[in-house]
Formats: sequence, C-alpha cells, structure tokens
Amino acid sequence: MHIRRIATFAAGATAMWFLDPAQGHRRRAVARDKVRSRAKRIERAAERADRYEAGVVAGEEARARGKGRYREHGFVDLREHLRGEIHRQGVVDVNVDVDAEGRVTLRGEVDRRHHDDVVRTVTTTDGVSELIDLTHGPGEPAPNKAPAIAASTIAARRV
Repeated sequence: MHIRRIATFAAGATAMWFLDPAQGHRRRAVARDKVRSRAKRIERAAERADRYEAGVVAGEEARARGKGRYREHGFVDLREHLRGEIHRQGVVDVNVDVDAEGRVTLRGEVDRRHHDDVVRTVTTTDGVSELIDLTHGPGEPAPNKAPAIAASTIAARRV
C-alpha cells in the first residue's frame, strides 16, 4: 500500500513536470533528444563491436592461409620488429641492435622467467643470422662487463 502511494506520487510529479505550461514543451524536447542520443550511441557501439569481430575473423582466416608473418626488408625494419615483439612480451629494458648481416645483439636487464621467450623470439624470426646475447638478470652485472669489474676489483686490492 505504501509503495503504491509513492509510485502514484512519482507519476503525478512526473506528469506535472512534463505538462507544465511554461516549461513542459522544452522539457519534453530535451528528454526526447536524450533518449534518441542514447539509442544512437548504443547502436554505434554495437556496429563498432560487429566491425571489430569481423576484423578478428578476417585476420584469423588470413593467418590460416599463411598471411601476416613478418618478412624482413632490411636491418632497420628487423630491429624495429624485434623491439616490438620483445616489448609485447613485457620486457622493456632491452636494447636491440642489428647489423647489416642480420646479427642481433641484445643488451639490458631481462627477468629470468622471460629470458627464454626473448631468445626464442629473436632466433625464430626470419632474417636473424646470429644472436649475441648480452642480457643479464636484475642486479647482476652484464656479461660483457664482468671481466672489467673483476679487473678493477683486483686493481683496487693492490693499492
């Protein structure tokens, strides 16, 4: 019974709001515009989702036919491709250098759990002739720096 009174009161207040002789016409027009705007927004979102799904299906079909695989067009393209692939794996502290013969040098910190994936990505990419891996774990010295660090430690002890 109490809910019925509240609902009746709300319906009456809404009717007064929209049927007001001074502002009712404007309020009805604003409400109509908002409803149409929301409907268009929902329709555009549905169309966008449909286009996205169609693109995903088209991509899967193309990959099934062998399309979408990387083919190197020079050492600069190869370097940028490898950087993108490595960064996509969540490894951002690695420098990638590629020379004209396709030798790839990796430098920087790589968490040990990602190291094998990074090496596999580089070695299985077309155009890579050799991998020089100078990466190291966090807090470890770089492999190409270890002899210099050892020599400076020995020299410091002699003084």
